[in-house]
Amino acid sequence: MPLANFKNTSAKGVSSAKRGKVSEVKVREYLKTLESEHANFTFNRIGDAGAARGAFAAQAGDFQAFGWGKNWLIEVKETQHAYRLPHGNFGPEQAGKMRKRELAGSIPVVLVHHRSEKIWRCPCFSTFLHREGGSWDLRRVAAQSLPEILNNIFNFN
Repeated sequence: MPLANFKNTSAKGVSSAKRGKVSEVKVREYLKTLESEHANFTFNRIGDAGAARGAFAAQAGDFQAFGWGKNWLIEVKETQHAYRLPHGNFGPEQAGKMRKRELAGSIPVVLVHHRSEKIWRCPCFSTFLHREGGSWDLRRVAAQSLPEILNNIFNFN
């Protein structure tokens, strides 16, 4: 199993502007470890339009990963809520871009970090193509650690 040295650190006292970045760093650390352990795996961080202050268009996800003849488009979301993700955190335009990538052959992955609960969820991407109310209720999605979810995504289990 990859990530013998993976550290699951917490993000206490993080401002709302930087909150999602902490979760993205956790995913990046996992992907870097995986890349160092497997010659047939690589990834890249997709440029953040918000961090670039509008210098380029919003992107479809946060990371692209490639390995074992597959490619994944990974979006990382962070919320304080124990099981909900507000629709505003994952807009229809971005979900549409991810859907287009899915149709082109990428595997779309949305990782939701429930920071206060210190758990992660990875709902089926189709969850985000439907909007009722103001948020998605993710209680029916198994809560797991980040390594558990990513090991399942990359078929290490």
